[in-house]
Amino acid sequence: MNRHPEKIRENHPDYRLLARFFDHIEELRPEAFLLENVPPIRNDAVLRRRTELLRSEYWLASRIISYGDYGAATTRKRFFLAGFRKTGKENAAERFFALLEEKYTHPPETVGEAIDYLVPYDFGEIPDHHWPRFRTIERYTEKYETSRFGWYRLKADRPAPSFGSVMKTYILHPYAGNGHGVPLRVISVREAMEIMGFDPGFRFPEGMSMTDRYQMVADAVSPVFSEKAALAMREIMNEL
Repeated sequence: MNRHPEKIRENHPDYRLLARFFDHIEELRPEAFLLENVPPIRNDAVLRRRTELLRSEYWLASRIISYGDYGAATTRKRFFLAGFRKTGKENAAERFFALLEEKYTHPPETVGEAIDYLVPYDFGEIPDHHWPRFRTIERYTEKYETSRFGWYRLKADRPAPSFGSVMKTYILHPYAGNGHGVPLRVISVREAMEIMGFDPGFRFPEGMSMTDRYQMVADAVSPVFSEKAALAMREIMNEL
């Protein structure tokens, strides 16, 4: 266990973006905003300091959200901070999260429901259905059965756990090498997209590397949740 996780966070190359986000809020003064980050950020000193500076002008509220609670095929959890310009006595940010929970929650898809339609397709037969050809994957099949330390074989009958870039964490397809016609392989870029809830028509820019596509999926807010958050935010803003 790392005794100083805040040091790792502060040294991350993207950490400065947190302060930049609030720089933009203070410059643009939007009617509303929504920030997403990893759950440990809720205890971050920069976050606390910058939100305190906004409290006189904005209603603020935060939650830890599981994308699976809004229909995605993943249980990934993320921290969300909502802010709405103060125009009345009711905390509109708290109302936003209450509306999400009351109106937009939905049972999660399973991994199988999200990606089974791709089983008949071979490498590259549809856009982004690509995966790395790891030469030594057969050596580690026993580790994949432990579901520990990043060695995961996804379960078809349940949502996926949170995972990062497949190029780094090597997440196995649930049917890989076990008689369903799927070779021993990790999930494809398209399968990772489906688990996160990307629209089937979404396309990456031409020429983007497989590594970058996997990373962008890993870094994304689930589009399933994003759509519902946008609908709830619009509804709240129309009430103000």
